Amino acid sequence: QQVVTCCNHSLSVVMCKLETGTITKCQQQQQSATMKSRRMHLITDDGFGRHLTANLLVMTFIITVCSTNPHLHLFFLDAYHDIKEYMMQTASEMAWWSVLGLLSSSCCAIQILLNALSFGCAGFNNVLGPIRPTFVAMTIMAQMSSWYVSYSRPYQWRMTAASTLLSLFLTLLPEALVWQTAKREGSRQQLQTNGEWKDSLLNDNTNAAGIIHLQFRLTTMGCSSCVSTVSKVLDGINGVLQYFVSLEDGSAEIVLDEALVRRRTEMSTSKGSMHDLLWNDIADQLKAAGFPPLDTCNSKKER
Repeated sequence: QQVVTCCNHSLSVVMCKLETGTITKCQQQQQSATMKSRRMHLITDDGFGRHLTANLLVMTFIITVCSTNPHLHLFFLDAYHDIKEYMMQTASEMAWWSVLGLLSSSCCAIQILLNALSFGCAGFNNVLGPIRPTFVAMTIMAQMSSWYVSYSRPYQWRMTAASTLLSLFLTLLPEALVWQTAKREGSRQQLQTNGEWKDSLLNDNTNAAGIIHLQFRLTTMGCSSCVSTVSKVLDGINGVLQYFVSLEDGSAEIVLDEALVRRRTEMSTSKGSMHDLLWNDIADQLKAAGFPPLDTCNSKKER
């Protein structure tokens, strides 16, 4: 029996199997081929600083115009106090800053809670991500205004500082998750004993022996919190040497040590059977975390 698996690491992955002379071509779902490119919309992304600066300039211009026009000044001042009073009545004095911080982070804190409860992605980043620079600019302007008002009132400094820290924490939450995920992956790489090939495990040209390569299509990921949750699942799997989770193309690639997996799981099956068992087991764990892989053919690479 001859098994040949071919993978194309583009947005749509085509896989083939040649078994006992019969060719079976795995059908890829149309949505994976037409899936929109996803981004985390981080402050370090290209163009984010430019959009943030543009929003700040526009808001500064609007505030300047409203300040010089008595009618507009009174109108927006009344609207601000009405919104603030409503927030004070429904929650607490920190509610206004919490809402702005949540919007500035594309509701990342809410998504973290949903992921902890295994509800999967709610799609906040898909909607709020593209306009995140605007919300970040609003948060900056609101904090500047708050400090401008409280500067001459020392008794308000403590509350203003608390609101600033809360807003900063919520706003930078996506970046903190990305840093945590990168640190976790870096720690796993440092644990590898064979430094000559650990950084090229995901490379198709690697000639390392005893390596099992699995690939999953996770089209439900939508933000840095989702990537962090998937990474935690993969980090807890026995025998994983290296993994790569990509939000942009909705994929997760995993490299496992065949010998290590056999020792820890006491599997005595063939490598092909082990590949299928591992794929199904990891798919179940991802599904339990709220990110079920697409039910397409999986990839196998024997080194």
